Amino acid sequence: VVAVARGEERLQQLEAELRQASPESCHRVGDLAEQAFARRVVEDAVSRYGRIDILVNNAGVPKHKHVYHLSGDEAERVMRINFLSAVWTTLAAIPPMLAAGGGVIVNVSSFAAKVAPPREALYAASKAAMNAFTEGLWNDLAGSEIHAAIVNPGPIDTEIWSKQDEPAGYRGRKYPPDIVVDAILEVIEKRRHEI
Repeated sequence: VVAVARGEERLQQLEAELRQASPESCHRVGDLAEQAFARRVVEDAVSRYGRIDILVNNAGVPKHKHVYHLSGDEAERVMRINFLSAVWTTLAAIPPMLAAGGGVIVNVSSFAAKVAPPREALYAASKAAMNAFTEGLWNDLAGSEIHAAIVNPGPIDTEIWSKQDEPAGYRGRKYPPDIVVDAILEVIEKRRHEI
């Protein structure tokens, strides 16, 4: 397992846990919003391990802000992290997956891609773009033995709720992150396209 994020300390803790079951696991610290870094992470994994079997694109940032208050720079940042990072890693992973005879690409999106919540136009658009890209992969990768899947979680109880620019309108239940893990495993193991 190669874990990627911006926070070194948490990645070190994760790597220590991963190494108990997968001794050669490692981590990379960097910003997937940077195209060169996103591509390099995949290239380094292939160089180190000889192949890439599963790519899980789960990088994301919230943008809970009324459209009147948004800037173009914010829009670009959200799209780079929530959508383009997945495009860049996917495009880097496809050639080695083809060479190895197949693989799995899982894009973690959001229910917001289907129903845009108030004050989340940018976030919803970034996730809708990811969904459309993944649906396009289904057609383009048909017959290649590369399986592409989308996971569309609802409100998950993570730190994303503490990173809001403006107060959230949502007051309902938040679900444990384990259900996202279970969904990722299900689309991989059962070759489902969307859950």
